Amino acid sequence: SVTYKVTDLTDDSVVISGEFELKEFSTQKLAPVSIDDGFHFYLIEWELDGQKHYNHYVCGPLKYDLNEYVRLANKANLFNPDGFSVK
Repeated sequence: SVTYKVTDLTDDSVVISGEFELKEFSTQKLAPVSIDDGFHFYLIEWELDGQKHYNHYVCGPLKYDLNEYVRLANKANLFNPDGFSVK
């Protein structure tokens, strides 16, 4: 089984989380998520076969504030899983 969580790092709210069974080489529709017109930085985390994985999705008005993007990417530890931050 796969456990997952999607967190909006702009306000630290958990958008969706849960567990499901995943067949090899398949996709799984989990649940609809409402997205408004504001800037959002979603951290997508899942665990499969004892290994943790993550990715992100950014949405909102074009021309994101680069400083805010870097701040949230550092918060999500996306630049380097060993803890290095970009300044």
